[in-house]
Amino acid sequence: YTQTHEPVDPHPDFYGKTGNGSFADVLAQTDVYVGELLDTIEELGLKEDTIFIFTSDNGREGVPRSFGFTGPWRSGMFSPYEGSLRVPFLISWPGKIPQKQISNEIVHQIDIFPTIAKFIDAEMPKDRTIDGVDQSDFFMGKTKKSSRESLICSTLGPRSRRSVLNPFSVNSLAAHPPDIPAPIIIVSKVFDFIKFLKFD
Repeated sequence: YTQTHEPVDPHPDFYGKTGNGSFADVLAQTDVYVGELLDTIEELGLKEDTIFIFTSDNGREGVPRSFGFTGPWRSGMFSPYEGSLRVPFLISWPGKIPQKQISNEIVHQIDIFPTIAKFIDAEMPKDRTIDGVDQSDFFMGKTKKSSRESLICSTLGPRSRRSVLNPFSVNSLAAHPPDIPAPIIIVSKVFDFIKFLKFD
């Protein structure tokens, strides 16, 4: 889904349905659509063979007219703060991934590729560097620790879309003048240890 990105425009079937504005209507619409997907998977007898992931690429947009809520986390999209980087991640694979697990460990979206490859016994490419890490044991409850201890967040502005790594689509943060090196932020296990490094 492209929702709930701007413009927040619910389908006519959901417009005004909640009485709490377009953003709430879009959330209700998304809830119904996801429910329909899950029901269809079950009706087709595919539930046990389907890995279902629900997540987002970034926190709330954090600009005038944007909607959403980041809870206690600072800022939103276009920032290197937790309000941008922390997003919900729900994964379901009945009979393989234990239900009702909750964790504060770090999982990066680039981890999904090697993790799904491991789940389906697919061979990973060997002709390139894979930045993601296999989280299959973590998801399946075989360990309580994520395979990832940190992530790199680039706060490079539009002048440097060539940046080394742009997790969670934070690739167009505040622009840096060309003569000032942009910071790279290394974020640790629980996002409470931040180092600023400079590069040329």
